[in-house]
Parts: sequence; structure tokens; C-alpha cells
Amino acid sequence: MRKNQPLLCIICFSFILILSGCNPFQSTPEKIHEVLENVVKKEALFEEQQQPLVQLEKDEQRLYEEIMELGTKNIDEIVEKSNKAVEIVDERKTHMDNEQKSLEESEEEFKKVKPLIEKIDEKQVKDKADQLYAVMTERYRTHDALYKAYIQGLELDKNLYNMLKAEERSLEKLEQQIVKINQIYQEVIAANEKFNELTKEYNDTKHAFYELSGLEIEEESTK
Repeated sequence: MRKNQPLLCIICFSFILILSGCNPFQSTPEKIHEVLENVVKKEALFEEQQQPLVQLEKDEQRLYEEIMELGTKNIDEIVEKSNKAVEIVDERKTHMDNEQKSLEESEEEFKKVKPLIEKIDEKQVKDKADQLYAVMTERYRTHDALYKAYIQGLELDKNLYNMLKAEERSLEKLEQQIVKINQIYQEVIAANEKFNELTKEYNDTKHAFYELSGLEIEEESTK
């Protein structure tokens, strides 16, 4: 009976590995695929912020236009609308913070790919994996810049609404503030366009990596 014990130990050990998610028979590209699919999941929170942010920006723009139409008349209504606009700015910040948090968690997961890439023997496959890592890293840095500019824009927006609430307003200072706002949001737009381009490049490179690795996978795309 004792001669069966080693086999039983091996079976039990294999079962434990499967339960823990560590499949010893996975190839390196398969392990990378697993990490990359987890990266997509980590960005679910990022995806959830998109539609609310767009709607909040539209709502705030509408309030801003209504305030501008009032001119210097009816200060009470201007104050009321400006306060609502500030509340929207705070909501936008919450969504943007969530977006950044999601990307940071995504990056932490993505870093697990680096040591796996070093284990790839085939040069063409490794080169494509290195390209994938470089593109995604640039994507994260681009979002960092986007986030920084967006938060600066929110602060400028708040300052503008506080200026609009003042009974005595300097038209020159208001114009200067609007110029600053327009400039910072040009940075936001540029960073966002670059981020979207890098996201597409990452998805294309990921698909190419899977093909070179011989993996037949219908992968989820990063948005």
C-alpha cells in the first residue's frame, strides 16, 4: 500500500496548484495572456467613469452659458448657478480620481508581465512583447499627464465660478482666467488624443503578440 503514496502526493500537489491558479503547464505567452486579461479587468472602473464625465461636462457647460447670458444682472441667480457649477466640478474630480486609481491598479498588474517577457526565448516573440510593454508604459505616462492637466483645469474652473459670484467683477481678470482655462484644456485634449492612439496601438500590438506566440485567443480589448 505504501508504494501508492508518492502518486497520491503528486495528484494532491497538482490539485493544490490548480486551485491556487498556478498552472505549471502554462507556456510563458499563456501566462502573459492571463496577466493582460487581468489588466483589462482592472480598468473596469476606468470605463465606468467615461459616460458620467461626459454628461457632467455638458451640464457644466450649459450652466456656464446661462451664467454668461445673465451678465451682471440678477446676482442671486448667478451665485446659485455658480454654486451648482462648483458642485459639478467636484463630481468631475471624483470621477477623474477614480479613473486615475483604476489606471494605477492596472499598471501594477501590468508590471507582472516584465519578468515573464525575460523568459521568452524566441527573439521575434520577445521583441513584440518588449514593444507591447513599451507602448503600454507610455500609455500610462500619458494618462498621468492627462490627469494632472485635468485636475489643474478643475481648479481653474472653480476659481472662475468664484470670481463670477463676486458682486464687483473685473472683466479683464475674468478674460485672463478664461484664457488659462482654454490653454489647460488644450493640453487635456492633446493628452487624451495621444492616450487613445496609444490604446489602439497597444491592442494592435497585443493581437500581433498573440499571433506570433501561436495563441488562438479572442482577447478583450483595453478601451
